[in-house]
Amino acid sequence: MMNNLTPYQYQIEGVEFMTTRKHTLNADDMGLGKTIQTILAMNELGAKSMLVVCPKTVKYYWARKIREWETHYHKIQVLEGMNAWVDQSADIIILNYHLALSDIILNQLRKRHFAIGVLDESHYLQSIFSQRSKNILGKKGIIRNCHYKFCLSGTPLTRPIDLYPTLRTLANECLGEYNNYRSYAYRYCDAYKDPYSEELIANGATNCEEFKELLKPFMIRRTDVGNLPDVVYDVVPVHIPDYVETTAHVATQRQETALWKIEYTADYIVDMINTVPKLVVFFYHREVGKQLLKLLHERTNYGISFIDGSVTGSKRQEELDNFINPCDNKVLIAQFQAAGVGVDGMQEVCNHALFFEASWIARDVLQAVGRLRRDGQDKVVHAQFLAVEDSVEYTVLNSMIRNRKLVKKVID
Repeated sequence: MMNNLTPYQYQIEGVEFMTTRKHTLNADDMGLGKTIQTILAMNELGAKSMLVVCPKTVKYYWARKIREWETHYHKIQVLEGMNAWVDQSADIIILNYHLALSDIILNQLRKRHFAIGVLDESHYLQSIFSQRSKNILGKKGIIRNCHYKFCLSGTPLTRPIDLYPTLRTLANECLGEYNNYRSYAYRYCDAYKDPYSEELIANGATNCEEFKELLKPFMIRRTDVGNLPDVVYDVVPVHIPDYVETTAHVATQRQETALWKIEYTADYIVDMINTVPKLVVFFYHREVGKQLLKLLHERTNYGISFIDGSVTGSKRQEELDNFINPCDNKVLIAQFQAAGVGVDGMQEVCNHALFFEASWIARDVLQAVGRLRRDGQDKVVHAQFLAVEDSVEYTVLNSMIRNRKLVKKVID
C-alpha cells in the first residue's frame, strides 16, 4: 500500500495530464518517475484492472512499485514464458514485449478488457512493420482492449518516423491530413525515394516546429524540473599503437574494439575505484563483460557486482543490492540490455558511469545514464567513454551527439 509516499508536484501535474485524456505519451526524461505517475493515475481513476507491457528486465520492478504506491489492493500476475497461462482473476497483468509474439498469450489477453493499458518504453514499437507492433498496436492489438492507454518513454524517438506507429493508433486525430505513412514521411521525415531500390527513405526530420505542436495534445515531456543534476560527458582517448580495424560489420567491430582495449580498461577501472566511491561500468557483449570481470578479479580485491542477460530474478536483485549497500561492492559491471532500463537505487550511491563497450544507439546510452541521473541523485553525473583513437568509435560518438540534438530539436 501507499506507505505515506509523497509525489513531487511535477508528478502530480503529470497525473492530471494522463487522467484527462484517453491516450497519452509520458515522455518525461529518465529518472523523473514515469512509473510512479502511471500508478498514481491508476489510483486517481479508480481503475480496477491494468495491462502492463514492458521490457523483460523491469516486470518485477513494476510489480514492486505497484505494491508501494497503490491505494487499493490489486491481484498482480507477472507472465513468464511463451506458453504462460493468464489468470483471468488477476487485476493487473504484466508481460514483456517478447511475449506479445505468443499466440497462446495473445488469444487469452484478447478475451480481457482492461481499464488501463501501459506501454512502458514504448519506443520498442517504433517499427510499423514489426510483428510486435502489429500484435500490440494493430487492429487486433492487445492495447485496443484497454480504455485508457498510457505510453511511457524518456527517449520516444531519434527521428520523427519512430513515433508514427504510436501516433497512428493512439493519436490519429493529431496527424490531420498526414495520417498515412507516406504523407507523414514526406511532411515530417524528409522522405525521398531511393533511386535504385525505389524504397521510401524517411530517416530525417522536417517541419520540426509543426511536429512539436501536433504532439502537444498527446505528449507531456519534462526534462528539467530543478531536482536533477547535470551530466558531464567525457571521451577518454585510448592509445593502442597496433590497433587495426578488420571488419566493416558494426557489431563485430564494436566487440573487436572492446577486446583490443580490455587490458587498458581493467587498469583504468582499478585506478578509478581508488578515487571514486562507486563505479558503474557498462558493456554490450556478454563475453566481453565476463572477460573484463575475470581481469578485475585478478587485479583487485574490491567486491564486484555483475549483471548480464543471464542474471535474472532474485539473483539480479541480489547483485544490485550488493552494489547499493554502502559497505559492499564498489563496482557494478552491467550489460546494457540487462541494466540500462528499469534499475533503481544506483543513483543513491554512485554518480560515475564508465562506458567500456558502449551501445552505438544514442537511446541506449541515454537510458543507461538515466540510471544515475534520476530522483535521489544529488551530485553531478560523470559519464566517461573509453574510445580507441582513430577508430569507428569516434565517428559513432559524434553520431550519437547529433541524434541527441535532433531529439532536442523535435520534442524538447
